[in-house]
Amino acid sequence: MKTTRHITGIILAGGKSSRMGQDKALLSIEGTTFLAKIAHVLKPFVQELIIVSDHQSHDTLGFKRVEDHIKNAGPLAGLYSGLTASNTTQNIVLSCDTPFVSTRLIETLLEQSHSEASIHQIAYQSKAMPLIATYKSDCLPIIEMLLNKGERRLRSLSEHLKTHQIEVDHTFKLAIENINTPQQYNTLIHGYHH
Repeated sequence: MKTTRHITGIILAGGKSSRMGQDKALLSIEGTTFLAKIAHVLKPFVQELIIVSDHQSHDTLGFKRVEDHIKNAGPLAGLYSGLTASNTTQNIVLSCDTPFVSTRLIETLLEQSHSEASIHQIAYQSKAMPLIATYKSDCLPIIEMLLNKGERRLRSLSEHLKTHQIEVDHTFKLAIENINTPQQYNTLIHGYHH
C-alpha cells in the first residue's frame, strides 16, 4: 500500500442526523467515535483529510474541517464543499455513518478506480453507494449546476457524469453498512464481534 498517493480524503459529517436524534459522527464504537474510526482507516491512503461539517466538536481529531457552503442542502452540497477545499484531482468520499469501512474496501475502491469515469462507487447487490466512492475534481461544475437547480441527491450526479460501479460481494457487507437509526446502532453495537 503506497501511503501518500495524490488523493484527498473527504468525510461528510455535516448531516442533521435527524433519524438518529444525535450526531452520528460522534456515536461511540469500540472506545472511539464513528468519525475517528473512519478517519483512522482512510488516513494512510490520502495526503490530506478533510471533514465537511459545521460542528466545531469535530475539530478534536485535528483534521482540516470545512463548513458547508450551502446550508441544509444535503450530501450533494457536502460533496461540493469537500471538493472545493481539495487540492487533488482524485478524492475518496465517505459518509460518517459507515463505521466499519475497512482498509480492504478502500483498497478495492482505489484498485478499481482506473477508468475514465469521473465517479467510481462501491455497489452491493447492484445498489450503488455514492458515499463510498471516489470523485474527480471535474465533478464540481456539474455539482454546482445541480445545486443551483435545487437538486440535493447524490445519485443525480450519475445521470450527468460517467460513473463506474464496483460491485463487492457479501464479505464486504459489514464494511458498507450505514447506520441511520438508534435501532440500527443498537443492533450493530450489540451484535458486532471481532
